[in-house]
Amino acid sequence: ELAKSILGKGPDRKWGQVVEGFPKPKGDAHTATVIWLHGLGDTGFGWAPVTESFGMPHVKFIFPTAPVEPVTLNNGMEMPSWFDLVGLSSDSQEDSDRILSSAAYLASLVQKEVDAGVPCDRIVVAGFSQGGAIALTAGLMMMDAPIAGLVAASTWLPSVVSPTDVGLAAPLLMCHGESDPVVMFKWGKMSHDKAVKFGVKSEFKSYPGMEHGFCPEEMADVSAFLQSRLPKI
Repeated sequence: ELAKSILGKGPDRKWGQVVEGFPKPKGDAHTATVIWLHGLGDTGFGWAPVTESFGMPHVKFIFPTAPVEPVTLNNGMEMPSWFDLVGLSSDSQEDSDRILSSAAYLASLVQKEVDAGVPCDRIVVAGFSQGGAIALTAGLMMMDAPIAGLVAASTWLPSVVSPTDVGLAAPLLMCHGESDPVVMFKWGKMSHDKAVKFGVKSEFKSYPGMEHGFCPEEMADVSAFLQSRLPKI
C-alpha cells in the first residue's frame, strides 16, 4: 500500500499532534472514520470544532497536524506545513518529495484505522487548501482497497499524482470559493476537470463571493456528502 511504498523515503520529518474531534463516538458507535487535514500554518485543533456541526455520532473524526518546517513562500518562516511552497502560480516548483511523504503519512493513518477494525469503505479522507492537496494525493494513489470518498476544499491537484485503479474508485467532492485570492478558483476547477479525465467520479461545488475559507453552504454540502458516503449502520 501507499504508506509502505513511500514512507521512509525522502526527508526525515516530525509529525505533529493528531487531534480527535469532539464529541467522540462511544464504544460500538464508532463505525466510520473521517481524517481531515488542515491548511498551511494551521493545526489539527483548528478544524476539530467542525465535528459537532456534522452531526454524525457514529463517525470518529481525526485531525492530524503537519510538521513544523520552513516555508519558502513565507520567507523561510517555520510553521505547520505538509510540504514546501515556493509560489502560488501554476508554474511554481512543486515539492514532490514532501507531498508524497505527507500522502504516505495520511495513508498510514488510514491503515491504522483499518487495523483497528474500520473497513476502507467506511473511511473518508478530506482536507482544506494544502491539506486538500495531500488528501487528493493519498486518496487517488491508494493501492489496497478504495476508501469511501474524498473531500477537497479550496485546493488543487498536485502534478505528482499518478492515480491507481483503486484510487480512481473513490468518489470525490471538490469545493471552492469563486473569489479565492490564495488558491485561484480556476485552479480548483481545472483540478476537478483533470480528476474527471483521470476517471474519478467527481462533483464540483462553487460558492460566489467566498474567498479562501469555509462557508455555511459548503459545510452543508460536505455534510451531505459525508452522510451519503458514511451512513449510520
